[in-house]
Amino acid sequence: MTRMQKIVFGLFLALLFYISFILFLPKEALWYQAERFMKKAEIVMDQEELHDRYIDLALRDGTLYIQGFEVARIGQITISPWLIANRVKMERLFIGNDLKMLKGMSVTSVSLSHSLLTATHVTIAAQGNFGTLEGDLDLFEGQIELLIKPSPLLKSKAFLMRQLRKDKEGYRFVRKF
Repeated sequence: MTRMQKIVFGLFLALLFYISFILFLPKEALWYQAERFMKKAEIVMDQEELHDRYIDLALRDGTLYIQGFEVARIGQITISPWLIANRVKMERLFIGNDLKMLKGMSVTSVSLSHSLLTATHVTIAAQGNFGTLEGDLDLFEGQIELLIKPSPLLKSKAFLMRQLRKDKEGYRFVRKF
């Protein structure tokens, strides 16, 4: 075997190990561990159905409670734990019954992406009847920055619009946590 063949064979084995690791990763067990962690912060996902689809984990028809309040009903969450690049995609989110002030608002999709190349940042994108949203969650600085292009429905919610700062690109929401 030549040196080049050994390198190619080594890369093939590494790729095969990586793919096998992703396929056989115990995604449901990781979800239950995440639920235990979220419960400490009084965040509970209830009535969801889990489906391990080998390359990702799908949760369907769940209800999200924060500190006992029904915050959202979620049609589907797809969690793709690929280690190098991870993504959580949520679809068909409806505001929960306990948030009457936001009645009528829904979210078509939300995508959270994290990569090892930008390990301290999570990219956020969302759209719904509120408009569109793009943002960045800086885990190191503890800051979230969102750029929102609001719909007329969101603009009619004065108490929410007061939290946003208008600039030439749209409306910004910046907060430390």
